[in-house]
Amino acid sequence: MSAANKTSVAEPLVPGHQSIVTPGQSKSARIFTAWLRDYGGIPVKVARSFAANSEDQRDLRQQMYLQIWRSAASFSERAKASTWIYRVCLNTAMTWRRSEKRRQLSLHRST
Repeated sequence: MSAANKTSVAEPLVPGHQSIVTPGQSKSARIFTAWLRDYGGIPVKVARSFAANSEDQRDLRQQMYLQIWRSAASFSERAKASTWIYRVCLNTAMTWRRSEKRRQLSLHRST
């Protein structure tokens, strides 16, 4: 695929779903979409490592995508984008795991 084709049309993150970015959107939205297109496998792999079932994996990936979006302004290019995205995903997954353990403990205590 040529560079012109890569930037002219944003590919959907999930097959069968429309792109989240439309022409005329902000530079931040275009960068975010490019990151997810180029490094979208990172959240998938990290979620598989931390969550046992597909529903939890999907929820965790959504949290990762949201955290990448929220943290994008703090990306300072001291690291490669892939490394930065991996760290955001890993930190999000570790926070998710801690909250899941607390939730499970709370559910166990209430029964």
